[in-house]
Amino acid sequence: MRFTAIAFVAAGLSTGAASAHTPYRAGDDGSVRHVVVRYSELDLTHEEGARVLLGRIHQAARTVCGPEPSGLSIDEYQRYTACINESTETTVQRVHAPMVSAIYASTPKPRLYAERAR
Repeated sequence: MRFTAIAFVAAGLSTGAASAHTPYRAGDDGSVRHVVVRYSELDLTHEEGARVLLGRIHQAARTVCGPEPSGLSIDEYQRYTACINESTETTVQRVHAPMVSAIYASTPKPRLYAERAR
């Protein structure tokens, strides 16, 4: 059975100290959040199968990284976006499927356009 897992420690993305309420870090016991993405029934040599897998990977990344932050915190949104992008990219690389990689490479990634003045 073909499957891959997203395993990602989001705390490494934080530029400052993460507070206890942020969903972007490993569990308090040091465990890593992960989701198994199954794709044994998909034909990854065809665009349709590759797109279905990318959707599953993106949904798994959202589960691992937590809900999209609400409010106006640029720092929280940056951590969330980085978590989604990095966990998705890592998982796409682990799949080793050229069609999946090509479609992912051509897909716009979420970015933060506004930055706080430093």
